[in-house]
Formats: sequence, C-alpha cells, structure tokens
Amino acid sequence: TFWGHFIATAGFAMLSAGEQPSLKYWVSSMIGSCAVIVYALILGFGQLQFADLALLAAVVLLGFSYAEGGRLAKELGSWQVIAWAILIAAPFFIIPVGLNFTQDMIHAPMQAWLSILYLGVVSQFLAYVAWYSGMSLGGIARVSQIQYLQPFLMILFATIFLNEAINFMTIGIAIIVLLSVIVGKNTKVTRSDSYKT
Repeated sequence: TFWGHFIATAGFAMLSAGEQPSLKYWVSSMIGSCAVIVYALILGFGQLQFADLALLAAVVLLGFSYAEGGRLAKELGSWQVIAWAILIAAPFFIIPVGLNFTQDMIHAPMQAWLSILYLGVVSQFLAYVAWYSGMSLGGIARVSQIQYLQPFLMILFATIFLNEAINFMTIGIAIIVLLSVIVGKNTKVTRSDSYKT
C-alpha cells in the first residue's frame, strides 16, 4: 500500500495543486514502485480478496488527503491543517469508542495510556505537522516519494528495537528504492499557471 499511497498522492498533486512532474520523476518513481512490488511478491503477497477493494479505496483517499493537506498547508500552515482534520474527524472516532467503552479500559496499565498519548500527540499530530510542512515547502509530488522508504524504515527499526532479522534481499531492495527517491526528489516539478499565486 505504500507505493499506492505515493502514486495516488502524486496523481492528486497534479489534479488539485497543478504540479507537473517531469518524465525523469515518473521513471524513478516507477522503478521504486516496481522494487517494492517485487519485494512484496517475493515475501508472499497472498491472494487478492474482496476486502482488498477497501484497502484500495483507502489508498486513493489517503493520496487525496495527502495532496489536499500539502496544498492547504501552503495557505493555512501545517499545524492548522492537521488540527482541523482531527477536529472534523473527532466525532467519527469518539462515537464508536464511546459505544465500545468498558470499565476495564479505565484500569489499563500506565504503559497503555502512555502509548495512546504518544500515538495521539506524536504520531497523529506532530508527525503530520512535519509532513505537511515538508510538502508545502518541497512540493507535494516530490516530497511524497519519501513514502517509499516507510516499509524499509519500519524493518530497520524492528531490527534495532525488536531484534528481528534482516536479509540481503531487503537491503538490496531498500538501496534501489533509496536511489529512486534521491533521483526523483531532485527532478524538476513545475506548476500550472492557473495554480500559481
């Protein structure tokens, strides 16, 4: 899904923000995408199921959200964008949590409460402040390429903190993806005149 997020984000960057990446950008992006797809297939991609349609819809919605967030960050500021997003989405999260609330949740260990606090403040807010700020400064399409590195960064952190094994194939694919991101990040991305302010 990571490569799908990137392709969707770059596509919506063209539609909503008027960004026009160069051919070199798309070639490097396809190389990165193919590398991630091959990696997933080798590890065991599994059979496509009906539930995968929901995953595909989520990828498209995330791509649209990232592109719109990056565009709005230029006008409102990065922290304002994610703050409004959280505020608007809050009822959709509070209602199901409230319906499933039990007394046992109150007696959860301190580690669980600290984890929730970290997820809310760092992962859900501060990380998106940095993300939207980066897209507003560097361009939505160009900065969105960093998403290619997410699965490999997770593998790296799992190796460091959870003592999981990492093999040479993973390292090789990660290097290919890293090079494609570097090339794509340094390519020319223009904007349509109608979108310039």
